[in-house]
Amino acid sequence: MASARLADLRLISSRSEVKPEALEGDRSDWELKAGDELVDWKFEHDKGRLRARISFKAECIDGRKKPIVVKGDYLVVYHVEGEVDAASANLFVARVARFACYPYFRTLFATLLGQSNIVLPPLPVLKEVPRRITRQEATSSRVTKTTMKPSKKVAKRPSRARGQS
Repeated sequence: MASARLADLRLISSRSEVKPEALEGDRSDWELKAGDELVDWKFEHDKGRLRARISFKAECIDGRKKPIVVKGDYLVVYHVEGEVDAASANLFVARVARFACYPYFRTLFATLLGQSNIVLPPLPVLKEVPRRITRQEATSSRVTKTTMKPSKKVAKRPSRARGQS
């Protein structure tokens, strides 16, 4: 693949669940977990277009309970030039497309919680540790799944009575 240019990025589905116990009480013991998965991808040779669907999930965990769960699926499209083989296309979308979509998912997470009047720290910044790509990875066409680490404890926020500033 000689070059790739982002052509389109869209939220195609979202789902959030905020359970009643998330609205009040102590959140200091909550663990925040977030991850993403490359669900599928397709290269359209005739159009020079590489499409990928990336699914993100963030959840607050309180023991065995999950009082908050937010999911978002994104479609990302790249115009590509040059020869494209399945292995390099898969590797490209697995490593690059998730970085294109993640800021939008962070915003979705914050917006949905804000609409529930829940204030939590933002999701962590997505980081990828530099690594060497093995010959096996470069020739593999499997779909990848990643989890963002480290998990963070949710900061305790003092509760306020309604009407106080």
